[in-house]
Amino acid sequence: MKNYSKLILNKLIDKYEKSSLYKGDNKVNVNIYFKFNKKELPNYYNELEFEYKENINEECINLENKDYIKIHWKKYQENNIIEKVKLNIEKLDEIYNYLNRVKKSSLEEETINLLNNYLYTNTWIDEFLKDMIKLLKEKRSVKKYLDIENQNLIKDLIRGVIGVVNQKTEIPKRVLSIKLFNDSKKLEKIENKIKRIMIDYGNFNPDIDVFSESNVIKNPTYIYLKGKGILKINNETIDLEKLNGEIGLSSSLIEKLEIKSLNVKKVITIENLTAFHFYNVNNELIIYLGGYHNFVRRNLLKKIYDFNNKLTFYHWSDIDLGGFRIINHLREKAGILFKPYLMDKKTLIKYREKAMAIDDDKYTKELEKLLSSDEYKEFHEVIDYMIKNKIRLEQEGILNFY
Repeated sequence: MKNYSKLILNKLIDKYEKSSLYKGDNKVNVNIYFKFNKKELPNYYNELEFEYKENINEECINLENKDYIKIHWKKYQENNIIEKVKLNIEKLDEIYNYLNRVKKSSLEEETINLLNNYLYTNTWIDEFLKDMIKLLKEKRSVKKYLDIENQNLIKDLIRGVIGVVNQKTEIPKRVLSIKLFNDSKKLEKIENKIKRIMIDYGNFNPDIDVFSESNVIKNPTYIYLKGKGILKINNETIDLEKLNGEIGLSSSLIEKLEIKSLNVKKVITIENLTAFHFYNVNNELIIYLGGYHNFVRRNLLKKIYDFNNKLTFYHWSDIDLGGFRIINHLREKAGILFKPYLMDKKTLIKYREKAMAIDDDKYTKELEKLLSSDEYKEFHEVIDYMIKNKIRLEQEGILNFY
């Protein structure tokens, strides 16, 4: 049989630690009650097992004799059916000892001291740490980000955030995990918690892989190029035009790449690999970026821009929510004014028979948000058409005709 004494006392302490009484901001006298009902104590109401009720009553009477609680019996059911019990605040220290439970205030103080050790990173992380410390001092919840009952996890989270944010070159996730924790899988286990902190405090886009943007990757990044241009890597010259096809360069080779000649009309970055492969080159440099921007992609684009900042840069994505977000993210992070390529209303209408239906209300609402944002002003016309006609167009739909 359960230890109902501890169960009931723990329920009362849980209520107390969440109350205004604990926080110290109660303006009226507050009492902490645990109400008996079928949801909280189903066995108490089991008419076929009377011993449960008798046992619980006996345990509550013992707690009342210790002066830990005050029993409120149901009207006309004295010593038979309990309606609720009230916590005796004056006996809190004894109750914590009886339960062998650490006070929430002690855990909060321990967490504050721990977080203070990581302050002064000179990044947005300081803002996060200060916010958590402020909430803890005010006895408010930090549960969304931190579990104060698990100090080791808090240490790992803070070390993980600092490690990911400060990663300046590409590194596989498991390698960074070993570097930070001597455990190749630990970073992956706390990845979602780290990402939540980065998104909420670090101004990271929630629609992208923030680890990849911070150079923490699952596998090494490759960027694919084709078209026209002469490159040099480790004293080896690569003439893209003579290759008559695409070439994939790893992040380490991108670091060493030099641009020797770029006699093209425009540079086009492409979202999807299939679209990249089937795109017919015409005096252009075509780059497959593979989705959202990160350090390696920015490094290559910067080299191209620095070589010739008079070039016109285009980006081609799907005519959908993700596509619009990708081009804006690319502009913001690369610092280059990319023009949209085949992402307008005219293109959508032209290939409408290959468009896909939008049947998700949540997706439509996200599109509607873009209509109220000046960031996406140039896409408002096509977005409005998408919403009214409930359609979107993938790049592959254009390739059938392009």
